[in-house]
Amino acid sequence: MSTALARVVSRNPADPSDVLVETAAPGAFAAANAVERARTAQPGWLRAGAAARSAALGAIAAAVEAAADELTALAVRSRWATPRTPPPSAAPSSTSGPAAG
Repeated sequence: MSTALARVVSRNPADPSDVLVETAAPGAFAAANAVERARTAQPGWLRAGAAARSAALGAIAAAVEAAADELTALAVRSRWATPRTPPPSAAPSSTSGPAAG
């Protein structure tokens, strides 16, 4: 029996040899633990009120904004990694109507 942990690998769909993220698979125990922690936290989340929930979501938004460059690089790398798929500005417009002639 192998003691190696399973891995989760996210690959660039345009170039499967390009690994975007690789991490240990959390497994069933971690999933059950996360569900239990969420159940335990939910009453406090409710009691905290809308202002506290808004502040928490604002903190998440700030963290995403702080990581914007990294997230953009991953999104662009994933979507436009190969010349087979032109960016939207190079794609022909389907709304331009019939050609004049």
